[in-house]
Amino acid sequence: MKEFKNTFVDMRQVVSRVYRMLVGHRHVVDAARSELQRLGFKTSSMDADIFLRQASFGMVLKLLLYEVVARQYSLPRLNDVDGGEVYEVLQKAYKTTALSAFAPSWIDASLSAIDVGALADDIARLASSVFSADGDVLGRFCEEWIASAGRRVLGEFYTPEPVAEFMTAWVLTNGRTPLLDPGVGSGVFLNKALDKLGHGACAQLYGVDISPIAVLMSTINIMRRVPQARPNIFRLDFLKMSPTDIGVESFNAIISNPPYTRHHELLPRYKEEAVRRIAVETGLRISGLSSLYLFFVLRSFAFLRDGGASAFIVPSEWMEGEYGAALRKFLKERVDVASVILFSEDSLVFPDALTLPSIVLIRKEPPRGRTRLIKVQRWPTAEALLSALEGDDGDYKWGRVATRSLASIPTEAKWTTLFEAVEFAVDFATFTTLGAIAKITRGIATGANDYFALSESEVKKFGIEPSCLAPIVPAARHLSGYSFTWGDWEKLRREGRKVYLLWCHKQKSELAGTSVLRYIELGEKMGINRRYLARQRAVWYWVERREPPDAFVTYMFRKELRFVYNDARVLYLNTLHGLYFSQDIKRDPNAVKALLAYLNSPTALKLIRARTYGGGLYKIEPREVEKMPIINPLLIPQEKRRRLATLFEELCQATNTGKSEDIRRLIDLEVQNLLNTRQLAQH
Repeated sequence: MKEFKNTFVDMRQVVSRVYRMLVGHRHVVDAARSELQRLGFKTSSMDADIFLRQASFGMVLKLLLYEVVARQYSLPRLNDVDGGEVYEVLQKAYKTTALSAFAPSWIDASLSAIDVGALADDIARLASSVFSADGDVLGRFCEEWIASAGRRVLGEFYTPEPVAEFMTAWVLTNGRTPLLDPGVGSGVFLNKALDKLGHGACAQLYGVDISPIAVLMSTINIMRRVPQARPNIFRLDFLKMSPTDIGVESFNAIISNPPYTRHHELLPRYKEEAVRRIAVETGLRISGLSSLYLFFVLRSFAFLRDGGASAFIVPSEWMEGEYGAALRKFLKERVDVASVILFSEDSLVFPDALTLPSIVLIRKEPPRGRTRLIKVQRWPTAEALLSALEGDDGDYKWGRVATRSLASIPTEAKWTTLFEAVEFAVDFATFTTLGAIAKITRGIATGANDYFALSESEVKKFGIEPSCLAPIVPAARHLSGYSFTWGDWEKLRREGRKVYLLWCHKQKSELAGTSVLRYIELGEKMGINRRYLARQRAVWYWVERREPPDAFVTYMFRKELRFVYNDARVLYLNTLHGLYFSQDIKRDPNAVKALLAYLNSPTALKLIRARTYGGGLYKIEPREVEKMPIINPLLIPQEKRRRLATLFEELCQATNTGKSEDIRRLIDLEVQNLLNTRQLAQH
């Protein structure tokens, strides 16, 4: 450990020295931006300092690698090279060794700004230190030196060695080679493969990365282990290359921590090309909103031999997000998923990552119908996790294991809920979606709520006729419980809230002599009729006609969304969604209330996907609500249906008594019992 720390300090000193030499040299930054844009990345969110840090680290790596191979091939030593000859010397090293790490890149723009001769002795000492240190000192230094914001744009997060050890041990079961890492990073997986297979397997290990820094790190890390090796590390874009580009037709094993780059960091042309390629290779049309890692996972199967194995560590958002549906469908129908492993928040593998990581272990074989779902509360040993893959279901000291068939899980379901204890017993084959028995719509958009929504005092002031008004719930914040009654509306009216909506659908010629006409003309003087939404209507003050919904959905929330029974039968504005049940549901009042009880249960709410915003705010769109997995209440036995309906009535009454959470727990027990015992009526 002391050697590791000393090497880390040495690396920081040398890289910092090069960094200081580069400060102020704009052409280095321009070269980096130009290269990344050529490759398909946006660079607007990366400031110049990020590029200078990358350039200084990359140049030190390149000079360090040269120092090592110069000794092996009798090339000129750095302190014997004139400053103007360094580029030619590096090119000679490229031709002599055929190492892709020496290939020209934007890093070479730094050569004109640094004094290589003055660095030569430091580079020589650093080479000796790096090649004698234990552990991935280069990967660790990269994480510290290059700010996380810069690495996040490129999706670079390095894999802890214990995790890499586990994944490599699984994917190399039965000694599968050749092996490819399509996002090689610092080469941690390839080095773990050397641990398992021995140094003689080096020729069967391949790595690809778009980053010249990653290619340098992984090349050096392998040569630290096998000094005479010529690592098969290539600077290529995995989403554009073919296996033959690196001299191999296909692979028996693929393992990777692919880049997490989000779609908004990629140029449109790059995303469109990647979407087309995946469509050709898999027949799947994936969303252009997908993060880069999803493309990597799907494309890897074009490189994998039948019967081969792959292991990926990726953000768990693929199990929830809309864009992850293509991957969920692929995993369900095309391949055998040996295991999906989800990490809890307390066991974050990547401190800088903004989402929980997951590991997916896959075989390129027809689905076997048995997938091990593992929830890791704290990291066990690699051996313990490997044993759990073959062991019994149940609770372990470090987490929980259950075996499921992915075929029974709807693609649109929120798969992360499968890792909670209660959901292991849920039979998703009994589910339908909320959209199958209900319609969810946005609230009425007036385009000028201050004008169209009125309080009691404003109605009296302008004398607007009651026939031209409709009662509304003003905003989501006025829904304090699980039902909205006429008494709740009256209370808001007395408080002076805007509980009336201008609800006039007559032509002005039909309104002669009315107070509402004078109010409409006032709106025209105020310019309300010239606002965008008003101009889109046939008559500017004719807001869209809508029936009162059966329930409201609080679509922006911080803890949990709520489905609120519209007992008052009032209209709603666009701060809410409206829920309209089908006629066969509405014919049975117990079915309506039983379904609302289910929708508000903690178990059911775990099955819905919502978009996360800053500050812990969540937002859900109508189509996402419609995809929520539910049990059709008409399939619930009458006795159970009445019990849930009664509990929902009690929940509505308990809002102001402090007992609502106790009743929700009772509802949840009923829901869990219903799901676990599958007590559904038969048609």
